[in-house]
Amino acid sequence: MDPFSDSGELYAIRQQFFAGQYSAVAELSLDEFSEPYYAAAKQYITRSQIALGDFKTALATLQTEDDLTSETLSAYIQYLQGNTAGGAKLEQLIAAHQDTEIVQIIGAIYLVKANADVDGAITLLSTSTESPSMESILLLLQLRILNHQLPLAAKELQQIKKLAQDSIIIQLAEALVNLSLGGEAELQQAYYFFEEISSQWLSFSNLLSLLAVNLQMNRLPESEETIKQLQLLLDTVEGAPRADFIANQITYALLTEAEDARVEELRAELALVDPQHPYLVDYAAKNLLFDDIVAKYEQAQV
Repeated sequence: MDPFSDSGELYAIRQQFFAGQYSAVAELSLDEFSEPYYAAAKQYITRSQIALGDFKTALATLQTEDDLTSETLSAYIQYLQGNTAGGAKLEQLIAAHQDTEIVQIIGAIYLVKANADVDGAITLLSTSTESPSMESILLLLQLRILNHQLPLAAKELQQIKKLAQDSIIIQLAEALVNLSLGGEAELQQAYYFFEEISSQWLSFSNLLSLLAVNLQMNRLPESEETIKQLQLLLDTVEGAPRADFIANQITYALLTEAEDARVEELRAELALVDPQHPYLVDYAAKNLLFDDIVAKYEQAQV
């Protein structure tokens, strides 16, 4: 099977996984898949169980086989459960199997989650001697965006689009790049994608991306409605990106000229959830720059 094809037996499960429909994927039976697709289906199902916080079921599935995928995902679950042995095992796997897709993907996620090591994750994903997988490229693009490497992310996207136009992974990657570039045409394209995917597959992550687009396009009534939808979903979705939601709420509060107390309340809430969130890091850096400018100005007046 062509690794850049979105057709065949894995079509539905791949679409659901990358649309954030983890509950639907987690409920699938591996008996539904033939031998050539069994391993990929098992990975999607167990990773969906992990995303839902159902570690017990995921481990039970992984323990039926002794392979690198099972070893990697089991170590990742250990890390998520707070077991330091899981992190140590992932470090070993990264050192020994950095050309393997599952180790690249889970290893990169671990490096960012555990150490905020975005550069290390980018290196892991971009130095493989093997042909990169679609998901590896998607994750690499997300990290380059996070690292403010937008021109490089856009260039890589154009290269990979030549390999497949219909894959949901490529469509998602393009929408994320367009969202980050922020031009009128790019934002409109991102809006169409996230609006369509949210109407077809409602999920917290899809709605959050739709909120980000609406905020950038200054669509405040639509943003308010999406925030209400997200608030209803927040406590029902295990592992929901609460910090990113709060960061977008801060943006909405600023755009609607909310009271300073409300903005500070949201910043304090974000600091409790994720002290190293990119928004807070950027906000602190700007405050330091402002203080430095003020200090230099005051010195010049002496």
